[in-house]
Amino acid sequence: MADDATPPGAPETQAATGAGAPGPADARAHGNVDVDASAPAHDADARALRYAADLRLARDAVAGSVAARREFARRMAFVPRVLALRNGRLSHPFSPDDLDDLVQDTLVAIWRRLDSYAGQATLETWAYRFCQFQVANRLRARGRLPRQLSPDGVREDADETATLLDYDDVYRALERLPAADAEVVRLKHFRQRTFEEIATDLSLSPNTAKSRYYRGLGRLRELLAATREERLP
Repeated sequence: MADDATPPGAPETQAATGAGAPGPADARAHGNVDVDASAPAHDADARALRYAADLRLARDAVAGSVAARREFARRMAFVPRVLALRNGRLSHPFSPDDLDDLVQDTLVAIWRRLDSYAGQATLETWAYRFCQFQVANRLRARGRLPRQLSPDGVREDADETATLLDYDDVYRALERLPAADAEVVRLKHFRQRTFEEIATDLSLSPNTAKSRYYRGLGRLRELLAATREERLP
């Protein structure tokens, strides 16, 4: 795919104020649909539909669709927040200018590899690995990261490792939630949408959005607690 100088989703191109952002119809066209996940079979079908919609979105964005690129940029708005949170939890190894550069480089890397996305996870889960890789590379270059630690392997006895694993665990746990609940949690935390905005995006009532959020959050906590217990000696 062609490498644009500034990829969709870069800080200076994000529709932070809502200008140019796709409306609910565009979001539904790219898979943000309300799905009844009351049964496991239905949930599996909903997850498959979500992955297929994300794959279609990625391919449309690569092909040059303006609407798809706007939606992709909005989906990638979680990247600066994830990197800022990591920076804080790692005791701020990156200055504000360094963090801006890290965000830009991560978004460029995601954009350049978008054509390799295979639809086997959500776009956010796939893109998250780039965040992990870029942070690890920067820390290693500064001598702050143990040689044994890489984007695909971590040391259990390192504080920085624990931080990276926390994020990995959250993303893996989200993939195990009912699709409808996971969608609301992602919108609330990664895109910082209000319940009213989520309700509009997904054609729900605000009360239903809240119910799915708190149900998903409760299940997410259970999964994370179980994961941590499994690691206890």
